[in-house]
Amino acid sequence: MIDPINIELASYASWPAFFTINYFGWILRFANGHSKRANSVNPLTPMNANLPAMIRYCESFYRERSQSTIFRLLSFVDNSTLDCYLAEAEYAYIDPSLVLYQKLDSIYNHSVSLIAADRESWVRTYCEIAGINLIAQKNHIKILSLVPSPCLFAVLEESDQALACGLGVVYDSYFGIFDIVTRLQARNKGHGTRLLTDMLSWARQTGAQHAYVQVMAQNASAIHLYEKLGYRRIYDYWYRIIRET
Repeated sequence: MIDPINIELASYASWPAFFTINYFGWILRFANGHSKRANSVNPLTPMNANLPAMIRYCESFYRERSQSTIFRLLSFVDNSTLDCYLAEAEYAYIDPSLVLYQKLDSIYNHSVSLIAADRESWVRTYCEIAGINLIAQKNHIKILSLVPSPCLFAVLEESDQALACGLGVVYDSYFGIFDIVTRLQARNKGHGTRLLTDMLSWARQTGAQHAYVQVMAQNASAIHLYEKLGYRRIYDYWYRIIRET
């Protein structure tokens, strides 16, 4: 049976924060606001005593960095007391998400036809496909600059047009997928499946034995795609967030 904590630790390394501290088993991550995953408190150890003091510490940590305090709560850690406390303190429940997993086996053994881009050109492609401003991606780009090797900045092209792209990172035999995006007019045509299948083949050929992905629970189409590729739900998480006034 796979240990969920190994997936969590691999995901922290693969989607790195700028600054991380371990506060009595609570992992505080900060990346100047880019993505909740890299800017939240991740309690890996259940803590029922001194909750007010510990929460105040976390709030102070993020307030000093001009950021709202976000808790990311994992289903495999018994944080029910903390969750209730945060709810009573008016921390909103948002963005329930799933972690899907599969063991990489011999089905992922075909040749890889996607483009392995360099980081700079991949970021430009990602922004162009997603329709977002490259200039506003300073913190995103910094996270990508910290991603460990081996990693794959993947682009799927057809007729010299980039149709989909994604980031894959191998860490300690675990392959994580991030930043998957498909061009709007190219969706529902199998391009996402092609991209992910090639990325999983690359990962297995690179030495990965396990694959995981984090996806929002409301994203039914993405979940269906991942399940079609062999992923299965292994645990879930959700956020509690309060806005500083």
